[in-house]
Amino acid sequence: MKNATVIMLVVGLAMAAPAFADFSGSKTVLSGETWDEDGDIAKNGNTDITINVGGTMTGGEFMAADEWGYTFDMNIYGTANIEQFKIYGDGACTVVVGNGTDAAALNVDEGFLGKAGDSTITINSGSSMTVDASANAWAGEFEIRTDFTSSINLVGTGTLRLINDGTYAADLWNANLVIGNGGANPVTSAQVGDYVVYSTTPEPATMSLLALGGLAMLRRRRNR
Repeated sequence: MKNATVIMLVVGLAMAAPAFADFSGSKTVLSGETWDEDGDIAKNGNTDITINVGGTMTGGEFMAADEWGYTFDMNIYGTANIEQFKIYGDGACTVVVGNGTDAAALNVDEGFLGKAGDSTITINSGSSMTVDASANAWAGEFEIRTDFTSSINLVGTGTLRLINDGTYAADLWNANLVIGNGGANPVTSAQVGDYVVYSTTPEPATMSLLALGGLAMLRRRRNR
């Protein structure tokens, strides 16, 4: 009876444990659709994932292009909620958040870039990446490895947000590898509500042009 009980307990635990499914190939998440995917990505072939506006992806542990050497491209135009976002980069990884028009969001609890090769995350205007430890009370860190050429690129008004609410404080390793507009603009950080927000700062020349443009518009209005 004891042996039978142990066997039934083991089987029950196995059935209750979450199934981690691998994925390779092409996947498009349509508007209004939710795709739940845990496990390894791009393990068996080059992989291209697109989340359309209004689409959602969720995942517990997401490991892309580990030592397998395949390429991984992910375009997030909707929302991606991933607990552990590990972008190794051995086969070249690129993640794009937003299309510059519609707001998109990448939300993670912890993760890293570039452990085994080059990898980049580009956050376009109007979109954001948020590291929020409160979901599972994890460390809330996001490491950008210096072993390879990896970075988080903030384009226009794209932002990187780290939880800092007095209870949880996310850490960004190698913050110098957060760049603005491909490195053309400096990046600043400031506490905004419960988050430390990284954003780009326009160059002085750009600010001067904006100021001149504003003056020109005022003159036209006065002439009218």
